[in-house]
Amino acid sequence: MSAGEGVGHVLVVASELGERLPDRLDVGRRGDPVGDDSAEHRPDPGLMAGEGAEGPSGTGRDRRRGVESAGDVDERIPVGPQLLDRVEGEFHGGDRSPSSVDARMSATGSEPEFTHLDPLGRARMVDVTPKDPTHRRAVARCKVFMTAETTAAIANREVKKGDVLAVARVAGIQAAKRTSDMIPLCHPLLVGSVSVNFEIADDYVAIEAHVDTVDRTGVEMEALHACSTAALTVYDMCKSADRSMVIGELTLWEKTGGRSGTYRRAADVENDPLAP
Repeated sequence: MSAGEGVGHVLVVASELGERLPDRLDVGRRGDPVGDDSAEHRPDPGLMAGEGAEGPSGTGRDRRRGVESAGDVDERIPVGPQLLDRVEGEFHGGDRSPSSVDARMSATGSEPEFTHLDPLGRARMVDVTPKDPTHRRAVARCKVFMTAETTAAIANREVKKGDVLAVARVAGIQAAKRTSDMIPLCHPLLVGSVSVNFEIADDYVAIEAHVDTVDRTGVEMEALHACSTAALTVYDMCKSADRSMVIGELTLWEKTGGRSGTYRRAADVENDPLAP
């Protein structure tokens, strides 16, 4: 046999072995000896040849699965894509086609509400490629509640770590640009502008983040991410003096642009330190 023929023969044998492997694999059971070549523990020749050799516990296939039955078991345990098809098929009533799912939704009077889910309920990134880039803007707000002594230290720049608001502002700007790295289904955007502003009250610091872009999707998450990261930075800068601080009231305050139009949260002007 030449070298080329030998390699071809090995490949054919390996291919045939790979096709038979899922149905021939015998998983060792707890308590089986390992490395014992005695006749008592040597594999059944009929089993190794793929035949359902009879024995004390039934057929060879039964022994491989640990089933104590005299009859042969014809059903195969699905693996890989076959298992996924069976699970999803049973979950969706045996029919996984998008039309059948939509029909069942209509029958129950419910309609899809979340654009990040496909008709089968699986997470996806929304396809925005057909859209045209437009100007979009979002504003988010939150507060960091703290003691009066802490707000005074921030205002007077007496915090040992440094200028709290300056560091928090840079952190918020950085966060807006990295939102898609933290929120899995967010689109990477070309952020055009980010600003982070603060208002110091007696017992809290109010934070407001503005984000602008010209792109195919909105920047609400960028504004919320910037605002929350700035708040976390305030906490980090001041935690040695006041560990009882609370971050709260994180809210989308305004968004403009896009197909859904403009949204503005009803303002409580009397109690809103950031109201114009």
